Amino acid sequence: MALSLRFHVVQYVDDPVLAEGRNVAVLAYYGGRGHYRALGMDGYRLISSHFKSLSPKARDSVWVYREWAEWFRSLANVREVEQFDKAIARLAAHNSGLVATSEGVVELTEGYGDVSGALDYLFKRLVRLPKITPALEFEDQLEATFNQTEILYGGNFLDEPVEVEMVAENDRKTVITLEFSHLFTAEFARQFVTDVPIGFNTLVLQGSTAKSLDRQIARNITIFKNAVLTGFLQPDRCVLLCGRIEEKHREMLAQLSGIATVMDVFDQSTPSKIRKLVWPHS
Repeated sequence: MALSLRFHVVQYVDDPVLAEGRNVAVLAYYGGRGHYRALGMDGYRLISSHFKSLSPKARDSVWVYREWAEWFRSLANVREVEQFDKAIARLAAHNSGLVATSEGVVELTEGYGDVSGALDYLFKRLVRLPKITPALEFEDQLEATFNQTEILYGGNFLDEPVEVEMVAENDRKTVITLEFSHLFTAEFARQFVTDVPIGFNTLVLQGSTAKSLDRQIARNITIFKNAVLTGFLQPDRCVLLCGRIEEKHREMLAQLSGIATVMDVFDQSTPSKIRKLVWPHS
């Protein structure tokens, strides 16, 4: 006797006027519970670059997809088919850019194996994985690195670009603007935390031209030097987070010697190095 798997495809609609959807998830009900496969979801981790790659608008609204990803996970707690149907109806009720298609049914034959195999098959057939650019891959790894450090949770970490205005030491009338991609403000969030701010900037190495890298490195040198000269940062609290450091990059990055600490976010030791800066005595 064949067993039926009920499923819906979830689409992201970038432009409601054009109403052209891009498949991003498969939601299913089988065996007294809900199941899902979704773009960028790897266990409990969401690799957000998969959704960001869909379009510029998707990149700006990735926070919406993060919320829906949590909702997809909650489907595992749905036990009654009526609850599942109501959950699917919620997609239509929320103007979030995500919509569910009409119900489909597949029979779990030997060709699919179990429900997990059927979902894998449906997801592979129905959801096309986008190409991930080096910049988006870097963003994913940067996010993972900061998550591993745990500094995101203390309330003293600014996980967004920030500007700090300082007065020049030799001219009190001159204001110097310091720009950082991330900033640890060094308030006492827990015992043994450092009492000195940490300024982070980022540099995507892969996919960038030598001319672009030279320009970005020069800019960061200026920012970190000014941060130290104005007394905002100490030299060992200036951190430049890079992509994979290859041999061809070493000469360029050598310009930062004595100015900033260069860390490769793809290096497994980087989270512990950042933690050591934040909590030097722990």
